[in-house]
Amino acid sequence: MNEILNFLKELEIDYDLYEHPPIHRVGDDTALGIKVPGHQTKNLFLKDKKSKKYFLVSMSQDSKMDLKEFGKKLGGKKFSFGKADDLKGLLNVEPGSVSIFGKIFDTDSMVELIVDQKLLDAGLVAFHPNINTQTLVLDSQNFKKFLNQFQFISFDFN
Repeated sequence: MNEILNFLKELEIDYDLYEHPPIHRVGDDTALGIKVPGHQTKNLFLKDKKSKKYFLVSMSQDSKMDLKEFGKKLGGKKFSFGKADDLKGLLNVEPGSVSIFGKIFDTDSMVELIVDQKLLDAGLVAFHPNINTQTLVLDSQNFKKFLNQFQFISFDFN
């Protein structure tokens, strides 16, 4: 977690930090009465069965994904969820805490980043900093400053 905050500080990326009880799944925040501003997100760690490549998909919590259809739209990929060991080794995070900030640890660029267009259009976005007891909220300018450190694909899930 400190590595993430240090990374953001080095790039002069501003954020607001919120602490809260653990959020394990999309919707837990509402059930627990947690109120964090911004566009809430869900993040998926996927693997293409054919090419064996990994993908980190960051999307609006209200966007829907059909893995089969998503794979077709990306050129016939056959996605499955990545294994916990691969997730830890590539993005330094445990299942249940996956976030876009895991990309910081992908020093060999083994994981392709796909970002929901809704997030790129949002005024504020909220992500776990690879731990599910905290949420970082970034405004659009700082979110894009973060994203510009990596190659990524924008994708419209609608």
